[in-house]
Amino acid sequence: MATQVSSRYARAIFDLKDDAKKRTEIHEELAAVAGWAQESADLRSVFSSGNFSAEDAVAVIAELSKKAQLSDDTRRTLNVLAHARRLGQLAGIAETLKQFILEANEVVLLKVASREELDTEERKQIEKKFEDVLKKDVESVYTVDPKVIGGIRVTAEGRTYDGTLVTRLNKMKETLAGGI
Repeated sequence: MATQVSSRYARAIFDLKDDAKKRTEIHEELAAVAGWAQESADLRSVFSSGNFSAEDAVAVIAELSKKAQLSDDTRRTLNVLAHARRLGQLAGIAETLKQFILEANEVVLLKVASREELDTEERKQIEKKFEDVLKKDVESVYTVDPKVIGGIRVTAEGRTYDGTLVTRLNKMKETLAGGI
């Protein structure tokens, strides 16, 4: 989840690297490390807990960087975050950095939620529809949300397009209630 702090760090990373390939590489590696931290209680503890010093986190980062063959830029970025005690916000920083990269390339991020996994053809139709509506290229992230009943919910450029059955029923209910 992006916060003001994660936005500030993501902006700094984005502004320091004017090479699009380097920005993308750093984003991908930071997102991967954030994912590893989410999956590993030990790594999450080092990154988020106040029980470990910045030097402990830097030592873990050095080992992780070596094993995962992370770039020097990513390792240095992680070290800065460790010293600033911001590794716990790594997922938000990576997410926000991705937003900045997409915006620089005039691409809109679509966040699509559905009750079940969508097949390739359904995804293509959604992306084509939103490219036409937004008049921009899109990149999509798909999630399965059991709360979505029928249809999909799409968030793009800070706006939510809610085509779920629940929303349609609520609108129908409001229309009927207004007519009585």
